[in-house]
Amino acid sequence: MAPQADPDDSLARQLRALRDSYLAELPDRLEALAVAWSTALEGERGAVARLRQLVHGLAGSGAVFGCREISTAAAAVERRLDELLDAGSTSAADLLPLAPQLDQLASIGWRYASNRSTAEQTSATSSDSSRPSSA
Repeated sequence: MAPQADPDDSLARQLRALRDSYLAELPDRLEALAVAWSTALEGERGAVARLRQLVHGLAGSGAVFGCREISTAAAAVERRLDELLDAGSTSAADLLPLAPQLDQLASIGWRYASNRSTAEQTSATSSDSSRPSSA
């Protein structure tokens, strides 16, 4: 009789794959955040709401995928954006005090994304070195 696969092992692999996918998409999310920030500062209509939507997504997804620092930093920015939106204060002058928090969020996000890339390169290198040479 063939051994049964451990369902916990399968679930853990699936969760790792989902987290890897999230981290692979993180650079695109961070780029979108930078664009939304620029357009919000330029006063483009709806840009602050878009920025808030992106930050909200990072706050939730960061928590789901074990990236608490992303989640915490994004939640702080989201709270402040909510306050500004509620007050109708969305001019560049109102938004500029958020720059350090957004910079911190981006820095944390890029660190997670680069750690993923480094881990993938290390994994690929060790996999390659364990293979027998065909020469």
